[in-house]
Amino acid sequence: MTYYPNGDPNGANDGFPGSLFAAGHEWEHLVSEISIPVPVISSAKNLDDLNTATTLQGFHDIFNVKNLEIPRTDLEYLPKQGSQTGGKLYLCWGAHFQEDNDLTHGWCE
Repeated sequence: MTYYPNGDPNGANDGFPGSLFAAGHEWEHLVSEISIPVPVISSAKNLDDLNTATTLQGFHDIFNVKNLEIPRTDLEYLPKQGSQTGGKLYLCWGAHFQEDNDLTHGWCE
């Protein structure tokens, strides 16, 4: 999971800007973007008092790890670096048994 400071630009001006990108599913490691809801402290300890995150972008296959045995993944958002035109979502992945020439890193926008 990684914090994206420019995410959810149409969300409420609530002092909690940005969104989260997260990888999910045990084998497929699809990625989605979710909102960051305003934190709530429920003095009654009632779950119904808490705000709920919403999906901003549904799950996408950016890793292409469907054929990996016991895949591992990680995400990180970084603002533009050097001559890049914008920030990127950096990703890495690997398998339980990694081969020497397997691709393991990439980025997307």
